Parts: sequence; C-alpha cells; structure tokens
Amino acid sequence: MRLWVIIVCLAGLVGGCAETGSASRAFVTPRKYDHLECKQLRATLAAARLQHDKTDGLYDNGGPGLGFIVYGPDLIKLKGEREILEQAIAEKNCAPE
Repeated sequence: MRLWVIIVCLAGLVGGCAETGSASRAFVTPRKYDHLECKQLRATLAAARLQHDKTDGLYDNGGPGLGFIVYGPDLIKLKGEREILEQAIAEKNCAPE
C-alpha cells in the first residue's frame, strides 16, 4: 500500500511539472541581466546553454525517476536563466553573432 502512495505522489509531481514555462522563470530574477552589454549577454547565454545541455544529459542518464528528482529542479532553473537571457537580448536588439 505504501508503494502505491509513493507512486501516485511521484506521478503527481511529474505530471505537474510537464509544463515548466512559467515555473522556470519563478527561480530567476527577471531583470538579472539588464546591466550587461550585448557581447556579455551572448557569452552568458552560450554558457547557460552549455550548462543546460550538460545537466540535461545527466537527467537523461538518471532515468525517469532519479533524473527528475536529482536534476529536474536544476533543469527548470537553467531553462529560466536561458529564457531571461534571450528576453534581455531581444529587448536590447542585440545583433546575432
């Protein structure tokens, strides 16, 4: 019986995080990168993408349960960082690299 309770709770957690669009920005200060110039924004975005890709690989290697529990929150935060950086680049009308 206890196993079923755990399974149902984990299913609820995973189902609730299927859409992380708004949740990812909850972990990031909205105007965190406004003070950076375009060159710095692009470099920071490249580093954030690299970190996201590395964490995503670890998430995949961990499997659906362990990967979500260990790396899920980091992935959500990193996605928010990327979104905020992309927004700052768009608002400053930075030329593409």
